[in-house]
Amino acid sequence: RPWSAALFPVGRGVVAAGMAMAVANAGLMDHAMAVGRPCGVEVSSDGRAESIFPKTETETETETDLGGFPDSLLSVRLHPVPGDWRGSTDLARMPDGSAAVVMSGRHRIALVSANGQEIRTVGGFGARPGEFSTPVSIDMSRSGRAVVSDPGNARIQVFDSRWIPIAQWTLGSDLSSLSGVSDPFADAGPSLRAAYAAWGDDDEVLAFDPRAVRLIRLSGGGGVLQDISLFGELPRGLTGMQWAGSRLQLLDPSSGAVHELNADGAVLGFRMCPAGTTAFHAGPSGITCAATAGWSRLDRTGAPVWQTRFALPPDGAGSAGGYGEPVAIELDRGGSGWLLTRSGLYRVEALSDPDFPR
Repeated sequence: RPWSAALFPVGRGVVAAGMAMAVANAGLMDHAMAVGRPCGVEVSSDGRAESIFPKTETETETETDLGGFPDSLLSVRLHPVPGDWRGSTDLARMPDGSAAVVMSGRHRIALVSANGQEIRTVGGFGARPGEFSTPVSIDMSRSGRAVVSDPGNARIQVFDSRWIPIAQWTLGSDLSSLSGVSDPFADAGPSLRAAYAAWGDDDEVLAFDPRAVRLIRLSGGGGVLQDISLFGELPRGLTGMQWAGSRLQLLDPSSGAVHELNADGAVLGFRMCPAGTTAFHAGPSGITCAATAGWSRLDRTGAPVWQTRFALPPDGAGSAGGYGEPVAIELDRGGSGWLLTRSGLYRVEALSDPDFPR
């Protein structure tokens, strides 16, 4: 329900709508951010600065300078990693800059060096410790331990820095009774198959079932701390769960909204990635949103910091739009890291370093 609008001199529209400000171009939403209760929007004559005027509960007016679209364009080069990465579902950047890639269709984890060479694989099909049945997600702790969701076996597994399995949680149907809330999808199968897992604070592991919309807190000692039903509070089909800044973050690919929760399952709000975002990475300084057309980074308030500009790499990878739909992305503060798409795995090399907030 837009309340006010203004137009950039170059033709990009700015609309303040509901609880967010959206920037549109040629009828398509390029960017949106949560701003409170917008009551007006204004664009300066140079087309770069927007101001909105949200009214507070005491009806006083305050001006918020949102800075417009970022001047910083991050030029990046994509280096394809040899191999067949189709069917892979997630990746994690390890402390030494290498990557661990979840090859879900092959029931294993591939370890790739920082220069893009596959080192070895971990796992294989099965139900014994260290084996997988259609793994989906992976998350790394600062000490190099990995937590992997293994929904085909209805469990979460933990590996040490040498990739030796050291713990697991089997998530059976009895979990539905912990919260006292009936499972609206109990007929889907006998087990709660958590598709995503991530490290929380204090060695906790957080698991999320996007179909039943359930959050499970697991203790480092192997016990279940809490089973929380979020059915009706969050949409189904959320992806890419990550924990950063004491907040749990989940992407709704249908809208670009990154929903935020605390460890107890309280919904804190959301930040808007550009339309078309299919993957994101949450870090202490903000969120990196990845779409086929390019990427952008939002700071902790939801304001844009930079957008990408692609350069053709010497080894023949495609530029913007040519690398496939993003599945997972992890970039450091300088803009380098890893990108997994539906068609391949890429090392990301930042060619220019914009001024990042510290």
